Amino acid sequence: MLSGVKKPEEAIHRLALQMTQCPPAEFGFIDDRAVNLECARQLGVHTIQFQSAAQLANDLRTLGVVMEG
Repeated sequence: MLSGVKKPEEAIHRLALQMTQCPPAEFGFIDDRAVNLECARQLGVHTIQFQSAAQLANDLRTLGVVMEG
């Protein structure tokens, strides 16, 4: 487990991007609290604030995520 970084701190998002070697525009972050989304959004990460399963599925489809079932 990593210590010293946690949401909503920017460092956790930078670490995730570094570990995955994924550009921010191809990365997504979902949380139910707006405060936890802000740093990710500022880094260029796609963010979704979870409100319901239907809303999440719709927002993911908007981003081009293909879901089966």
